[in-house]
Amino acid sequence: MKCPNALTLHIMQGRRWASCLALAWLLGVSATGIAWAGVEQDYKAAKSSYMRITTSRTLKKYRDQWDRVRDQFEKVQKKYPQHPRAADSLYMLGQLYENVYRVSYLKSDLDQSIEYYRALAKRYPKNRLADDALFYVGKIYQKRNRKTEA
Repeated sequence: MKCPNALTLHIMQGRRWASCLALAWLLGVSATGIAWAGVEQDYKAAKSSYMRITTSRTLKKYRDQWDRVRDQFEKVQKKYPQHPRAADSLYMLGQLYENVYRVSYLKSDLDQSIEYYRALAKRYPKNRLADDALFYVGKIYQKRNRKTEA
């Protein structure tokens, strides 16, 4: 058996180092993938609950049903603020409160909707939904005859 020379040892150590880096990268990517899978699962559950309420004549009458869905979307946007689903959740919260208003006729529900839409536009100005959120803010102000704010 031949003894390895210095160059061969250096190459072997380099390969080991590269293997360690590759393993660390894979572990990091898989941990991120697991976290992103969690956000998708949470968001889809919230969206499913939202759709269930909006299509049910009975459920949409009860504020506690809306509150549960609100909590689900809030969880997504607070737990994963860097993920695109955080912006999606703020948008859905704005939509949610517009729907609640259609049942409650409370101006405070429209105010809450405006707050969520504005939060989306402020926190995620480059997100594809930011301009949609501002559009809905304008529509709400127009409905309320506050055209100067629209």
